[in-house]
Amino acid sequence: MKKSVLMLAAALPMMFAACGTEDPEDGFNLETTTLEINFEDNANIETNVKGCTFVSDNEFIASVDKDGKVTANHVGEAKITVAYEGESAVCKVTVKPTMTVYTMPVIDWKLNLTQVEDLVKADFPNLVKNDEVSSADALAYTTKGTFPIYAYAFNNNALAASTLMISTEMDDKDSLGEWLEQYYAYYNDTEMGMLYGNAKSIDDATVLVEFEGGMDDCMATWTANEPTKTVRGGMIIDRTHIEKSREIARKTAGK
Repeated sequence: MKKSVLMLAAALPMMFAACGTEDPEDGFNLETTTLEINFEDNANIETNVKGCTFVSDNEFIASVDKDGKVTANHVGEAKITVAYEGESAVCKVTVKPTMTVYTMPVIDWKLNLTQVEDLVKADFPNLVKNDEVSSADALAYTTKGTFPIYAYAFNNNALAASTLMISTEMDDKDSLGEWLEQYYAYYNDTEMGMLYGNAKSIDDATVLVEFEGGMDDCMATWTANEPTKTVRGGMIIDRTHIEKSREIARKTAGK
């Protein structure tokens, strides 16, 4: 009996070593290679070892803490590198919108006019090109002659500005604000409040959602009775191309 107890005691450390995950025989393995998360949700990256480091290449889209918990900050894609003792692997994170009341126009600033035109044909099959206001450096589209309207301005054959023109009741202003917050950060609390304050005096409005030059640059302008008044803004440095896309959108809308 004593001999059996000694043999069992000697075997226990080996059993625990085989069950542990701190130093697996097969080495480091990233168990979560892709994640799809809704805006503002969280998810965990799983590995077969503890003590990994996690680094996001785009914290504006998705951030990650020391334990591999991912937070979906804005709609888009990010890559999170997971490293362990000289080995590493990448988890691709896709943050999806929870509000789809509007559709984002093309905002890939690397595309030229032909590429934008091809992308619109593929992704927006219901849109109709307005040939009267389109040109060698501009594109305009409507939904069979009605809202929403999409207008694009190009500089040296590169997409420089996009405008989405929406006709909406002011009761929808909260939806517009929530939709934009999925994609963009706003840096001024006063501007954040203006959409919900000053704009309420307009009963029926046309909205211009304007994008220029980069992922953080966004401006939404409420027009109609006060066509020059900006009631919500992001960071726009050079409005040259925005003004051009706005003019194309207004011509397409007959304004």
